Amino acid sequence: MNLRTLRAFVEVVRQGGFSQAAEVVSLTQSSVSKAVKTLEDELGTPLLNRLGHRNELTAAGEVRDDDKKNFVLKNLSLLSLRQFFFRLLIKKG
Repeated sequence: MNLRTLRAFVEVVRQGGFSQAAEVVSLTQSSVSKAVKTLEDELGTPLLNRLGHRNELTAAGEVRDDDKKNFVLKNLSLLSLRQFFFRLLIKKG
């Protein structure tokens, strides 16, 4: 599991669809779809029910506890920030 895969999944949930998530994470829709499928394969369970143009979280994909959601989102944000600064350091070096 990597940051890109996790972020793609989080954005599909936040945005309500793969195309909208793709715009947010600057990937193609098919890349987002593949990332979510990879995450599901790694976890061994579907995280989304794909219902035409709608997606619903499965029981495995849903985090009911707000504290857990906030923990995941906070750590995702921290990882994104670290990644940004790492790229910045590489460009300067």
